[in-house]
Amino acid sequence: MYIKCKMLQRAQLVLEELPTQNLNSWNALISAYVRLGCGDQALDCFGGMLSWGFIPDEITYLSVLKAAGIIEAGSIGEQLHNQILEHDLLGENTLLGTALVDMYAKCGYLMKARHVLSDLLVRDTISWNALIAGYTHNEEGTQALECFEMMQQEGLSPNAVTFMCILKACGSVGAVRKGERLHEEMAKQGLLEGNTMLCAALVDMYAKCGALDKAGNVLKRLHMQSIFAWNALLRGYVQHGEAEQVIACLKWFHQEGAVPDEVTFTCMLSACSRLGLMETAKKYLSDMNSNYGMRPHIKQLTCLVDLLGRVGQLDKAFSVVEKSPSMESELWCSLLGTCQKSGNVKFGRYIFDRMVQINKRNAAAYVRMSQIYAAAGMV
Repeated sequence: MYIKCKMLQRAQLVLEELPTQNLNSWNALISAYVRLGCGDQALDCFGGMLSWGFIPDEITYLSVLKAAGIIEAGSIGEQLHNQILEHDLLGENTLLGTALVDMYAKCGYLMKARHVLSDLLVRDTISWNALIAGYTHNEEGTQALECFEMMQQEGLSPNAVTFMCILKACGSVGAVRKGERLHEEMAKQGLLEGNTMLCAALVDMYAKCGALDKAGNVLKRLHMQSIFAWNALLRGYVQHGEAEQVIACLKWFHQEGAVPDEVTFTCMLSACSRLGLMETAKKYLSDMNSNYGMRPHIKQLTCLVDLLGRVGQLDKAFSVVEKSPSMESELWCSLLGTCQKSGNVKFGRYIFDRMVQINKRNAAAYVRMSQIYAAAGMV
């Protein structure tokens, strides 16, 4: 009952007070912690289970390996790996082997993840996906693509998860030709039908590779144009300095009845900043609050500070930073950056002093200030 109601601490207390306990009860509790993303608590519970003399089984280790991955506790994961080997649980157990690969990959131990995968007696698409996802998450796109080739050489077919990861890898290394071949393969398999996340990943890949026309064409052909796909295209325009295209794309966006989210507004304001469109930015900020019930966060405020600096309104930019509910370093750095662009040494020094008051170890502040001095010939 307590587990179903997500009252896990209470469930653990009840379990520990029971005169007779069993492994299944402990496994259920540990698994519940993992499902809620509570890695620390799951591992604490695992420790409690061991203290009661219970010997973990495959189900236990599947959960605690996930827990170690959640909190990126690689050293704990290594201990769990050793225990699994001691209990001789691995063998041909692909499920447990995949969990090990996934744990190491999530902890950033990619060489260990790769060694575990290569040592598995039986590998499948899911175990390869765990390693490929790890490389992609750690922005090692070339390694992800290499693993993808190796997986196919073993005669294994990619699924939607594989394609999601490899599209991201293609985008990170600019492998647009490879991305086009993946596009053809996914279309042939019918994987793009109704899979909004995969379609968004395809748009994102083309956009990151600078193939913005292709990204736009993919979006146009989609039966369901998700906000993720729209944002991928808008981000692509921003990243490649196509601010005018962002504004043009937004007209299409509104015609389609799409509803913006915070990422959309960040793209809007970034485009306004690059083009110096103060009034348009004000309108977007007003819409964000009054029409969509969203308050500007750090990303949007940074765009606004940059825009105010570009149009020479440093006093207003400073006011935005001072009134921000959180003393975010990113905002202050943006303001110092506007001083650098405008060559305003005096105001830059004032902002630098304020930043150092907040955090004496702010390395970015020292770097920016030295750049301002250098540009002014004062070094």
